[in-house]
Amino acid sequence: MLVLFPFPPLAQEVSFDAPAMPLARLLPALGKASGVDLVAAPNVAKDVALVRVKDRPWNEILKRLAEKDGAEVEATKTGYRIVRTPTSERRERRASLDRKVASLQTALDSLRAALTMPANEFVKAISASSNPNEWGITSR
Repeated sequence: MLVLFPFPPLAQEVSFDAPAMPLARLLPALGKASGVDLVAAPNVAKDVALVRVKDRPWNEILKRLAEKDGAEVEATKTGYRIVRTPTSERRERRASLDRKVASLQTALDSLRAALTMPANEFVKAISASSNPNEWGITSR
C-alpha cells in the first residue's frame, strides 16, 4: 500500500547530502533533516543508497528511495518506513522478467535479421558493428 502524503508538512523541502550507506542509517538521517521519524524495515535495511538533493520535498525523496528498491512507503505510529511487501516483491520480479524478455527479444530480432540478409551484407554489418555480440556471435 503506497501512502499518499496529504499533509502540508510532508511536502517540506529539504537539502540533504549523504554518501552511499544502508537504508537503516540513511533514513534516520533524512528523518532528522526533515523532522520526521523515518525507518527502514528489516527486509530493506541493508540496501544501500546515496542521496544528494537540494530543496526537494522530503516525501518525494522517500518515495524515490522506496521505488529504487522496489519497495513501498508505509505509515507507522510515529512516522514512515520503507518496506518491501509481497506485492512490491512480485511487481519487482515481474519488472525484472520483463526487462530480460525485452533484452532477449532484441537479440532474437537481430539474429532473425542476420539470417535473412545475404552473406556479404551480414559480413559488412558485423564488420561495421562496434559490438559483434549484438549479432549473437561470441569468440572462445
